[in-house]
Amino acid sequence: MFNILFMPIINIYFLGNLLSYVATLSLSGIGIFIAYKSGAFNLGGEGQIYFGSFLATLVGIYLLPTYPPFISKSIIFFVAFLTGGVLALISGYIKYYFKVSEFISTFLISETAIIITNVLLRTYFHDPSYGITATLPLPEGFLFKKILPPSLFSTSIFISLILVFLVAFIYNRTLYGYEFKLFGTCPWFAFYGGINVKRGILIPLFLSGGILGFTGILDILARSGRFVQGFSYGLGWDGIIVFLLARGNPYWIIPSAILLSYMKVLVQVGGIYNVFPLEVGDLLKAMIFLIATVGAFSYLEERDV
Repeated sequence: MFNILFMPIINIYFLGNLLSYVATLSLSGIGIFIAYKSGAFNLGGEGQIYFGSFLATLVGIYLLPTYPPFISKSIIFFVAFLTGGVLALISGYIKYYFKVSEFISTFLISETAIIITNVLLRTYFHDPSYGITATLPLPEGFLFKKILPPSLFSTSIFISLILVFLVAFIYNRTLYGYEFKLFGTCPWFAFYGGINVKRGILIPLFLSGGILGFTGILDILARSGRFVQGFSYGLGWDGIIVFLLARGNPYWIIPSAILLSYMKVLVQVGGIYNVFPLEVGDLLKAMIFLIATVGAFSYLEERDV
């Protein structure tokens, strides 16, 4: 049992997978951070990741196969960011014009987007020669270079880390970050201080959804280059766990992602070596989510947010 606990760190394959999870969970967590710190509640991460990466994959397969990899990557990242951002932005407009809580609308729109994606994938865009429901593969040149093969760890982690620190810098060191934090802390005070309410609602939700859509295509390009049905299920919720563990501090997003990634890989190791069933992972995540949520709400009450 002692060896099992250290296997995710001392085994190159499992360590590589752990670091790969850190890349995606850090991005997912910082996407949730943007919304929550601005006073919004983005529960639509699953759909934003799923639908954004689906459209981006289709663009890469059918419209950009002959383009240079750098240009193609840039375009499909932009498509994923824009798609995820627009999904979240719809909830922002509903909140601003109809006073409907984004807490509900982001989740409902997300579930609708997932259903539409699965229908389109199974009906028109699946690869019948592949063993599971998935699209055709993106060109090999689109994929990130593996660092610790045969694990999933790739150069995508550098993009993830840069974006996390960039968002942290913007929120802690710029005027825009101060305005969004102020709006999230006390909207009425921000309004009377001259901060645009519409911008305070729409921009953070758009950026949050955009980062989450970006997370999905990053994960696909770090794996096989195919959009596989259900590949991201749980990633949006895991981002919420990462954010809650970080307790509102963007610089704790990465350590929180490392902790959750370690637990995910540990459960896989336990399942492979028949130490405990894979369902233990879901139980552990549920317990962490519960503890982190209680701690986060206690923290928010202390801050009068």
